[in-house]
Amino acid sequence: MSRILVVGVGNPLMGDDGLGIRVVEELKRRRLPKNVTVMDGGTGSFDLVNYFFFYDVVVIVDAVNFGGKPGRVYRLPVERVLKRKIASIHDLDIFYAISAMSAIQAMPRVILIGAEVKNLAEFSEMSSEAEEAVKKVVKRIVKLVTPSSGRRARIRRTRVQRLKPAPT
Repeated sequence: MSRILVVGVGNPLMGDDGLGIRVVEELKRRRLPKNVTVMDGGTGSFDLVNYFFFYDVVVIVDAVNFGGKPGRVYRLPVERVLKRKIASIHDLDIFYAISAMSAIQAMPRVILIGAEVKNLAEFSEMSSEAEEAVKKVVKRIVKLVTPSSGRRARIRRTRVQRLKPAPT
């Protein structure tokens, strides 16, 4: 059984940036499989990556600014995030930390689930779009980590391309 870590990152004092933390709060109220650990990562980056090595799969939940419609939910393997050089909205982002650590040793599979931000004003409430996104993200994560028919987790490996037979 895969060990799964769900890490919510963000700053709840900065409006929609608190999305990852709010998702973690909601997940902690639910009954999740024993192989799933839920962690509030705050605005940490390098410190958090040290925990990743104890898990097979890491799901990072964060507010993102990809230029899309506020509240839109994305699910990306971290490799795509690193290739596009998309940064988190934090000063020293977790993706830079993952990139640096993966140069030292093999990382577990890392997935980003993020929602597009609208409001990042200091000491403000989350926007209604972010509140709706929290519900969507929680559902998506529960579906992702809940065993299907009790035999295996729903986290699927990258699809393997089917090879065509070579012409003879």
